[in-house]
Amino acid sequence: MSDTISLITHIGKNRDYLLIVLHRDNQGWLFRLVSKQGIILQEQIGYADAIAAEAEGKQWLASYLDKA
Repeated sequence: MSDTISLITHIGKNRDYLLIVLHRDNQGWLFRLVSKQGIILQEQIGYADAIAAEAEGKQWLASYLDKA
């Protein structure tokens, strides 16, 4: 299994979160959100492309921060 990384960027109000978008042969495109403490907050798989995974990752974080 090989991973192809499309995006690694800091996001959030204080850029406290890391959004990683990558492709896995057996899972398709996915996003992973990591806190500044290194905790994986969310990982979702099965997106059609990197753009969709990135958009969903940003939307998920916005929703998560609204609830915090």
